[in-house]
Amino acid sequence: MPNVSSTLPPAIEEKSPLGTAPRFFARRDKILLPLLAGVTIAALTISAELVSRVIFANSTSLLASCMILDDPATGPRAIPNSVCREKAPESGLIEYRFDSCGYRLGAGCRPKAPGAYRIVLVGSSGVLGEHVPTENTFATLLPEELSRRSDRKIDVYNEGIGWGFAATVSLRFPQVLAAQPDMILWVLSVGDIEGANLVIQASKEERQRQLSQNLRARTWMHLQRALGSESLDQAIPELFNRTRTAIALRHLLYQSQSLHVRAALAPAAPTAKYLTAQFDPDSQQHLREFDRDLAEVSAKAKAAGVPLVVTYTPSSVQAAMIATGDWPPQFDPYKLDRELQDIVQRHHATFLDILPGYRSIPDPDKGYFPVDGHANSVGHATMANLLSDNLVRLLISTRPTPRRDSE
Repeated sequence: MPNVSSTLPPAIEEKSPLGTAPRFFARRDKILLPLLAGVTIAALTISAELVSRVIFANSTSLLASCMILDDPATGPRAIPNSVCREKAPESGLIEYRFDSCGYRLGAGCRPKAPGAYRIVLVGSSGVLGEHVPTENTFATLLPEELSRRSDRKIDVYNEGIGWGFAATVSLRFPQVLAAQPDMILWVLSVGDIEGANLVIQASKEERQRQLSQNLRARTWMHLQRALGSESLDQAIPELFNRTRTAIALRHLLYQSQSLHVRAALAPAAPTAKYLTAQFDPDSQQHLREFDRDLAEVSAKAKAAGVPLVVTYTPSSVQAAMIATGDWPPQFDPYKLDRELQDIVQRHHATFLDILPGYRSIPDPDKGYFPVDGHANSVGHATMANLLSDNLVRLLISTRPTPRRDSE
């Protein structure tokens, strides 16, 4: 009987067993499949970044376009009678209109009305109301509420300015006194403590140049910066954190209060340093710098005979921790507040403690832009209410006693 295998055509003899690929295709797939996977990942990554840049867009115009940021004699200041618009990734397009004295209130350098009690606000971007329309800022909301509750005519003049940290408040104190304050209210945030010693910022031309660069140029710039101070395995996550995709992911994830708090309290998170029960040397140094600047401001206020009142507004994570009353033992959301209170009272100024008020506010972190960290319109309304609760007692206690005509 003839051998069947020897009679088969050569093409049939060389076929691979059922379910296996020919050796030629197996070698080719080792190259093509990883290449295809890489192209797919790259396409998805680029698409996610482009979509994120549309949804979380940044404007090319800047708040800094209306400001002088590199004057060591005055610190950051706005250009009088200037108008600029800015859109941050999480905000709408916001207009900043500065009056003839360079402040955002927009009513001009008006003199104090007869019989009015004027509160002059000082501080940085939170007091300015960055990313929030003027009419929604706590500086705008305060006068009507305080006037109603204290039965006095209250005038609030807002001299808060972007990047106006503690050293700048001291430098610009003559302008504060020129506004004829009956009270100076200094509203602090954690950024004011970190930046206590900063006066000169990047110039507006440099910030404009960075924004005007295309995606490839900005990516290369961020990569160079990351590699300049970090190893490659640290530089890659740092580079990703600067992408719009990372902002979009964090914005969505931080809608969950528990996830937001957990991420902020992670060991490597920069936001955790002022939430710990024991501050590190860097944080302690910043507090010493703030102490020095507050001593200068307090002495100037005392010499002018104007009461200085200081308060601290919490970060979004700090507010969430206070509202829930739950945090790991190595953290303390009240620690920084207590430290600031000690410093303020040591320099014979008045400290308004508004943090306990956040205990009764459900989900107070919704009052902040999740990634940016500034208070949004809801957060400004909350601050206006809490400040009113505390300020009204001071205003009533300082109200002059009506004179009685002698009979």
